[in-house]
Formats: sequence, structure tokens, C-alpha cells
Amino acid sequence: MRVLIAPAARRARVKIAEPLQRVGVEVEMCVASDTPHKGELLRDAIAGLTRTAISTADVVLTDMVMTFPAVAASLGASLRGRPFVLRPRGDWWQEHEDLRLRGELGLAGSRWAVELFEDCFRSAAAILPVSETLKQMLLEHIVVDPNRMIPVPIAINTERFRPARDPAVVKRELGYKHEHIVALVTNFTFLKKVAAVERFLPALRALVEQREDTAVVIAGDGDVRPNFMAGNRDLLNHPRLILAGYVDRIERLYQCSDFVPFFSFLDACPNVPLEAWACARPVVVNDYPPLTEHLRESETGYVVANNADPHECLPIFNRLLDDAELRRTMGERGRKLVTQTFAPEVVGQRLAEALEGVL
Repeated sequence: MRVLIAPAARRARVKIAEPLQRVGVEVEMCVASDTPHKGELLRDAIAGLTRTAISTADVVLTDMVMTFPAVAASLGASLRGRPFVLRPRGDWWQEHEDLRLRGELGLAGSRWAVELFEDCFRSAAAILPVSETLKQMLLEHIVVDPNRMIPVPIAINTERFRPARDPAVVKRELGYKHEHIVALVTNFTFLKKVAAVERFLPALRALVEQREDTAVVIAGDGDVRPNFMAGNRDLLNHPRLILAGYVDRIERLYQCSDFVPFFSFLDACPNVPLEAWACARPVVVNDYPPLTEHLRESETGYVVANNADPHECLPIFNRLLDDAELRRTMGERGRKLVTQTFAPEVVGQRLAEALEGVL
């Protein structure tokens, strides 16, 4: 079987192409711009249409569902009589609303464009959402045969994301001198993601005020980050609330952390908890279905209510910081979960089986 990924975000090489190649599937890619301008959008659409029309691949897959190049790729696939498969990574309708609130929707916000994108779902031979939760979200927005939706999780590079031999050495290399590090990692891309971080920021501030041995590192970058920093200036003004911005080799931050909190109100199958587990670190998430789908309460981490206040969060935070054995056992269970379910070979086999099913 030969698979053409068109259009493909750059991360599709790691998340889709490499897992498929590990199980013997031939892959070619038509890489598109992750955040295209109008000129790039037209170029990507033409490239996708042309590539799908001339390719000898057996099946066409796109991981950029709600983009005009995806529509072009689906057209090219249909012209050659090849099955077209969607790989949604998120709830586009929620993301669409988030972009609208920021005034960044552009042409994709028109009614005809939305109908065009939705037609991609209706005409796809199969839809492979990244989680069971996302499948249910999508079915709330569009009428398609549920049997055509086959959840296949995202792949996590368990060779890159793995426990450190000596976390203390990693901590020193990163320049952190505190006994305990709590790492909050997010991409600051959507308003609803940032809203969740803001919701729990008072609990993180209370933690560093209560414990002089602990620092909270807030890592990540994105368009919404400047507003987040400006709007929470007073809460963030603490020497042990460290605003790290974009962190290269983010696995090292996980490796030297005691636990990883992840808060969001807009996700489908977020990477951060899975990467933290792969590094054998417990996680704490808010009670939002995409975050809790794979978490095993009190085994791989904890869940706090979406409206929890610091008094409810702090006992959980302190329990993890004070009990190294609890962190170790939770981390080991998290690592096992990821290697069994999200390792590239496992995900690659599931993707291959789903794609073979449409041939």
C-alpha cells in the first residue's frame, strides 16, 4: 500500500508518515504551510490538486482537514478514483469560533467555505479522529455514518520522550536550582486554551507562595501569549513563576519536573500529558473529556474540577511534591500506557489497518 499525505502539516512527518513507514507502508508527502497567507494558500491548493492527480498512491490522506488545500486534494483524489481519508486533530468548529472571536477567520468563515469543508467529511471514505472523544465531538457537528469514523490516537516518540537517567543533572543544565519543578506546557494558540491556564493560575501562584522549595515553569509560545502575560501581570509577578516561552527540546523540561499540570478547554488529544507520561511524570488535568479520556485517576495522575479553586488544587499538588514514591509509581504507569498505546509502531499499525480498510 502506498499513501499520499496531501496536504500535510510539517508535523505530519513525525505523527503520520514515520509511524506508517515503521510498519512497512510506503509514504509520500505534499507538505503545505502550517499558517498560510493568501498566496501560500493558493500555491498549496494547486500543489495538492496536482500531486493527487499525478500520484500513483493507493489512498490520499490529509491531516489539515479544514483548509482549502484539503478541498483541492479531495478533488484530485476523486478525479483519479482514489479513496480520500481525513485525519482530524481537533474540533474545527470550536477552533473556527475561537478564530472568529480573534478576528482572524478570514475567507474560511464564509458560509460557502464552511459547507465546502463539511462536504469533505461527507465524501471521505473514512475519518480517523485522534481520539474517541473527538469522534463524539465531530458527530455533534456533522451527519456522517459513525462506522466511517475510526479513532486512531496520535503517535508519541517514546525514544525522544523518555525518563532521564539523572533528572537532577538535566535540572542543572536548564539552570533551575529549586528542589521541585512543576512544568506547565501549552501552545498559547487558542483563547479557550489560555482561558483554562488563567483559570488555574491562582492555584499555581498559591503553590509557589506556600512552598519556597518549588518553582512553576510556564513554557510555550503562540499568538495569544502576549495578551495572557499582559492580562495576568500581577499574578505572574513572582520570582518562582518562571515564564520560559518556547523551550527547545521540551522533553528535558518534563524529565526534570516533579509533575506536569495541563489545563485546557479546547483540545482533542493533547500531546502534553502523553509526552509527560512518556517521560514517566504524573499529570494533573482539569475535568474536560479530551484530557481525561486516557488518564487513570490516582494511577497516572489526578483530575481537578473545571471550577476548582486553589484550596482544592493545593492538596493534590502538595501530595505529588511530597511523595517521591507516588510520583515514581504514577510515572511508571504513565510510561507503560504510552508505550502500549501511543508508540509509533502501535499507531502506525492502527493507521495502516484503517487505510487498508478503504481499499
